[in-house]
Amino acid sequence: MGKSKEEQAVEDALASLSKSIESEDAPATEDQYNAEWLGEKLKHYKEEHELRKLYMLRLFKYLKTWSGLVLIALFLSGWNIWGFSLSDAVLCTLLGTTFAQIVGLTAIAFKWLFPKKN
Repeated sequence: MGKSKEEQAVEDALASLSKSIESEDAPATEDQYNAEWLGEKLKHYKEEHELRKLYMLRLFKYLKTWSGLVLIALFLSGWNIWGFSLSDAVLCTLLGTTFAQIVGLTAIAFKWLFPKKN
C-alpha cells in the first residue's frame, strides 16, 4: 500500500527541515519543534493503524470461530447426531444472540476503526 498524501507531505517536510539544520549545537527553532511534533504525530497514527488492524483481525477470528461452533451445534441438533438435541427455544435464542453479537461487535469495531473527523 502506498503512502497517503498527508504522510508523504509530512515526510517531505521532515526531510527538508532536517537538511536545513546546520549543526546539533544550534538552538531549536519553531520549525524544528513543529517538524518533531509532526514526526511524532505520524508515528502515533502508524502505531494506531497497526493496532486497529490487529484488533480487527482478532475480532474476525473470534466471530468466525463462534459462528462455526453455533453452526456445528445447529447441525448436530438438526440431525440428532450422538443424541444431541436442543429445544426450538434454545436454538432460536442461540441463533438470535449470535446474529446480534455479530452485528453489534462489527458496528462497534467499525465505529472505532473509522472515527468521525473533528
